[in-house]
Amino acid sequence: MQLSCSILKAEGIPVYRCVQYPREFVLVFPGVYRSGFDCGFNCSEAASFAPLEWLLHGQNVVELYCEQRRKTLLSYDKLLVGAAREAVRAQWETDLCMKSTSDSLIHKDAYQKNGFLIKALNSRIQSESLKRKFLCTSLVSQRMDENFDATCKRECSICLRDLHLSAIGCSCSDDKFACLNHAKDLCSCTWSNKILFYRYEISDLNVLCQALDGKLSAVYKWAKEDLGLTLNSVATKRSKQSPENVSGSIGPSQDLQMKEPISQTASDESSKGKRRQLQEILNSSKKKQNEVVLNSSKKKQNEVVSQVMRNSGGTHSSSY
Repeated sequence: MQLSCSILKAEGIPVYRCVQYPREFVLVFPGVYRSGFDCGFNCSEAASFAPLEWLLHGQNVVELYCEQRRKTLLSYDKLLVGAAREAVRAQWETDLCMKSTSDSLIHKDAYQKNGFLIKALNSRIQSESLKRKFLCTSLVSQRMDENFDATCKRECSICLRDLHLSAIGCSCSDDKFACLNHAKDLCSCTWSNKILFYRYEISDLNVLCQALDGKLSAVYKWAKEDLGLTLNSVATKRSKQSPENVSGSIGPSQDLQMKEPISQTASDESSKGKRRQLQEILNSSKKKQNEVVLNSSKKKQNEVVSQVMRNSGGTHSSSY
C-alpha cells in the first residue's frame, strides 16, 4: 500500500525525496517507510542485507510483526543463532587452532566483547529464558527434531511468529504449533496434552554466548558438542611442527636447535598463552572422560557381583 505524501505531512511525519540515477545505490535504514515510482521504462532490483548492527533492530521488528499478525520474510532466530555459530567456528580456528582463514577474518568482528552480536544474542536468550521458566515447570519438554524447520519455516498458528528456537505442540495435531506467548490459545485440549519443543537448552545458549565473549573453554565446548570439531589432532600436529610443544615446554633435542636467542613479540606471548589454555582444556576433557569410564567400569563390576550373589541363592558349603 502506497500512501500520499500529503497524508504523511498532515500527520507531522517528515518526508524526503531522492532521485536515483543509473549505477547508484540508495540505502534505507531499518524502520523507514519508503515508496517510489519510475519515470519511464526501467529495470530495478532491490536486495535486503543485514549487517551485525541490524540485529538489535531485527528483534524489534519481529515483535512488531507478531502484534500485527504479519509474516516475517526470514527466520530471525535462525539468522541470529547461525551468525553466532559461524563466529564461534571462526574463533575456534583463530584462537584454538592458531590459524587464519578468509572465513575467520570475515567473522573476526562478530565475536568482539560487547559487540552487536553478543548484545542481540544475550537479549534473545533472556527473553526466551523468562518464557520457558514458567512453561517448563508445567509442561512436558522435548528436544526438537533437527529437521523441524529444515524444509519450511515453522510459524505460530496465532501470531505467525517464527518457531526456530521453541514451539508448543499438542497430541491432537502433528503440524499445528504455537509460540510460547500463545501456548493456551493453540487448541481446546487439556494443558497436560501440550508439549514444549526446544532446539537448545538455555544452558547451551549461555555457553554459546560465553564463547562469543571470548571464553576459550566455552569455545571448545560448543565447537565439540554442537559443531562436531575436535582439537586432539590439531594439538598433536602442532606439537610435531613447532619447536615448542603445546604445553610450552621444550625438549632436549629441541633445545639444541635453539642456541640463538629469538626475540619474542607480544603476539608470540599471546600464542603461548592460548596454547597453554588449549592444553589445560584438553587435559580437563580427558580427565572427565577417564572419570566416566572408571565410574562405568565400577558400576559394571558391582552389577556382576550382585548378579552372582542372587544366583547363589544364599547357599553355603562347609566341612566340619
